[in-house]
Amino acid sequence: MWIQKRFLLRHVLLKGSFCVASCFLLITVVVINSVNAWDQMTASNHGKIVITDEDIKKMNVHSMVDLLNQIPGVSATDTSVSFRGSSVKNILVLLDGRAINNPASSYRAVNWGMVSINTIEKIEIYKGTGSVLYGDDTSGGVVSITTKKISRGSRGNIEVSYGRFDSQKYDLIYQNDLGNFGLGLSGGWEKEDGFRINSDEDKKRFGTKLNYKSDLKKNIVFSVDYSQFEKGSPGPTYSPSPRARSREKDWGSTFVLPLGRVKSTTHYSGFDKRYNNPDTGFDNIMESRVLNERLSSPISAGRLGQLNIGTDLEIADVEGNKIISQQEEKYAFYFTKEVSLQKTSLNLGLGVRANFYSDFPTAINPQVQLSYKYDDLDLHLSANRSNNIPTFYQRYYETSTLKPNPDLGMEKAMNYNLSLSYRPKETLEGSVSFFLNDITERITYVREDSIGRYKNIGSATLKGIEIAAKCVPCDLLTAKTSYTYLIAKDEDTGKWLPNNPKHRWHFELQLRSVKDFSLGLSTIYQSKRFSDAENNKAIRGTYFRSDLRGDYSLKENIKLFFKITNLFNRDYDTIDGYPATPRAGMMGMGYEF
Repeated sequence: MWIQKRFLLRHVLLKGSFCVASCFLLITVVVINSVNAWDQMTASNHGKIVITDEDIKKMNVHSMVDLLNQIPGVSATDTSVSFRGSSVKNILVLLDGRAINNPASSYRAVNWGMVSINTIEKIEIYKGTGSVLYGDDTSGGVVSITTKKISRGSRGNIEVSYGRFDSQKYDLIYQNDLGNFGLGLSGGWEKEDGFRINSDEDKKRFGTKLNYKSDLKKNIVFSVDYSQFEKGSPGPTYSPSPRARSREKDWGSTFVLPLGRVKSTTHYSGFDKRYNNPDTGFDNIMESRVLNERLSSPISAGRLGQLNIGTDLEIADVEGNKIISQQEEKYAFYFTKEVSLQKTSLNLGLGVRANFYSDFPTAINPQVQLSYKYDDLDLHLSANRSNNIPTFYQRYYETSTLKPNPDLGMEKAMNYNLSLSYRPKETLEGSVSFFLNDITERITYVREDSIGRYKNIGSATLKGIEIAAKCVPCDLLTAKTSYTYLIAKDEDTGKWLPNNPKHRWHFELQLRSVKDFSLGLSTIYQSKRFSDAENNKAIRGTYFRSDLRGDYSLKENIKLFFKITNLFNRDYDTIDGYPATPRAGMMGMGYEF
């Protein structure tokens, strides 16, 4: 309660101070009459993967984890996402512009249960880029999720499914647009008993969106999302915890307000977590709040043409029974510029972001992108600098075996990407990407005797090749494949970085035998991974895993679907040391109204 009251007061103060800090933006936009409207601002598709709602329907997936695992080179679990060797702690995840990474988590975990797949309009995935527009913790990239606008009329969707281990899932969305006002509601409930002792889960989610259209170009939006997640924590196989329990409450709000040609976006998020293990007497409570304000607009800069500029201000707070209470602030100014040379089919993108912190030195992060198109060949080259901020957990969390390090500094990273794609015909396309992520002042957990703490030690590199291809030999069949070759090393010791496979291959085959029926087979191969920095322990299982899914349109608005995970019942350990879920089936039905 204390933290909410303090944040309300700080929100009032924030508005005043932020307006002073950003007045140059407002004044500039007002006095320049030749500027385009803010909602006409578009970003280049080069250097990112875009998945639309139509793409999602064709993929026949029913959760964010399933969806992300179908994207070439992307891997996801219930609380994480990774690609090109970067984990979720260095990948920023946004829901309508609001970060949903938990700042109090040791690895900035993401609760995918907060996102309903049926409300998604598009997903944009930036691999190794995004630091100028989105700020810190983007050395691995960005996953930006945009929910659907409220369209005219009334519509909705219901999905119900049931599967092995008494898994149940219920999902409902509804929206109605009456004149200038719109209302959207969504809710969901998932539960399962699990296949191990104390591995049950119970997830509840609720979301609402309100919008007001003052004219055709201006849309005021207010949205709220809430998620509650209760589960058992059985622990890894080598150290089970049969009575440990955890409970998480995540919530957030977004307010979008067009101010003339300026777009104002306010985000307010809360993360509450409790973990209790009666066998060890461990009881942990942590709460964190984040308030973020962003102003953005295009402006005309004379001979330089149009610039896209913006400012960000953020206040974050944390409290708990095993963590030092702490608050920090940061603000930033950024601009981007795109230059198109039509005669040469060359596009140049430039950008820079200045970051100012209460707890860290000022950081300037530039970015340059170059795109070239010749017939069916596309080339994209990018280089950018980014920062990874240590989490509250890494700096202030304290137990009998972990000591805080409030002087922990931020990581600095340089990213280089070269991508070539070729599409000789509508039914055949392929791409190859070369990437390098060079991290200095790397944050590493160091254990001395029985006490450990996080420190900035040395540097690391993540480099490799990513290949993807898609073929549609006929209207009934689509084949997609991707392969990532990764070299992930600690440059000081020469050791392989933990939890990073050298090889990862994904193959997707989709069959549409008739108009109303489709069948998809997804297979993943992953080579061995080490669980420790000394490379003495390997995570159990170099494995092939296959999932089978299908759906059938009973009527235009009624769909039946099923999924079989781990089709061949492979036995291996996940990245956290937990055994993989054995073969499990699920079937369900969806109804649109």
